[in-house]
Amino acid sequence: MHLRSFQRNVLKAYKWLCNNYRPGDRIFLFGFSRGAYQIRVIAGMIERVGLLYKGSNTQLPSVFKLYMKTMEKSTQTSDAGSPELSEARQQCDIFKKAFSQPHVKVHFVGAWDTVSSVGIVRAPCLPETTTGMAHVCHFRQALALDERRVRFWPEHANGSTKESTGGDVKEVWFVGSHSDMCVTLMVSTNFIY
Repeated sequence: MHLRSFQRNVLKAYKWLCNNYRPGDRIFLFGFSRGAYQIRVIAGMIERVGLLYKGSNTQLPSVFKLYMKTMEKSTQTSDAGSPELSEARQQCDIFKKAFSQPHVKVHFVGAWDTVSSVGIVRAPCLPETTTGMAHVCHFRQALALDERRVRFWPEHANGSTKESTGGDVKEVWFVGSHSDMCVTLMVSTNFIY
């Protein structure tokens, strides 16, 4: 998966949510591997820029760019005080209040072995994906205990150096590798059909 298809998949799901969400709905997001990372990005976008009103499709590329502007340059150093990051976060707040539906929160994220590798490179941590997932009411993740390949290193809920605050977060480990989790999911879903 390349960055362009990653962005396209995220925006396609975000657009669906924008066009189908009704006040009072609870948002549940599920994903495996890179798909799990994509749903975490969607949850992060909803936290940072909100969920657009139905029919606001022309704003989708701008929403993603605005969200990406709030990405910290490094997880090792805090850029929270930098003027560029502060301005980007302020722009997100203004945008969210002006163009997004009020009081939208992701209720549940179910992730199976989240990985952020895009193509052959491990992607940088995108905003609100590794800071404790506190913006999600309930976050659950199953992780492969025996995975050793660099491209499949897991993205933990709190992968940053910052303290996690709030949120109902639970991560559990299972014996096996990344592909074992995938095969198990594929086999069990074959019985549904």
